[in-house]
Amino acid sequence: MSKQPAPDQADSKQGNSSRHREVLDAGLRVFAAKGYRGATIEDIAKELGFTSAALYYYIKSKQDLLLQSVYRPIDSLIESANEIDALDATSTEKLTKFIEYHILLTLERREWLTVMLRDQSYLPEKNIEELRNRDKYYRQVLVKIITEGNKSGEFEVENPSIASMVILGALNWTLQWVRPDGPLDSKAVAQEIFSTLLNGMVKK
Repeated sequence: MSKQPAPDQADSKQGNSSRHREVLDAGLRVFAAKGYRGATIEDIAKELGFTSAALYYYIKSKQDLLLQSVYRPIDSLIESANEIDALDATSTEKLTKFIEYHILLTLERREWLTVMLRDQSYLPEKNIEELRNRDKYYRQVLVKIITEGNKSGEFEVENPSIASMVILGALNWTLQWVRPDGPLDSKAVAQEIFSTLLNGMVKK
């Protein structure tokens, strides 16, 4: 497996203060609601109760805020995937946890994934490529879990790479069909998706 890509310098710029996280969260909420093109610095400042001038203490521009925000979901997913992969657990247990964390993050922090998937095209090409590299690393962890499940006899998957893309596609698509104000509980959705996917993988 390739080494995890190093975080861009923008990730840690301004530190990890609670106020800085509030700025990032507000930016993500506004971007998710209005889209990157439709959002303004004034919108974000209003969301925080700031003046526009005060907001510039934390960011250089609207694009800088997007750049600081857009890696958050994939970095959180990578951190979780690495922790899961390191567990002393069966491949089935690892896959369960992998799917559960991804779906919970998708549904409970939907603005993170919405902005990353929809608005990354407004970033410089080098940053889009960096996102692709991190996404590739994340998928490689999933491929490793599936491959080890094949070796242990838990799974019977002909092509783990294709299986990983099917799984991630199903997880990411929940942004489109699970509504935050709907009747479906995020944990119940995670369990149902896991059950549906796993029943096609586990040897009978």
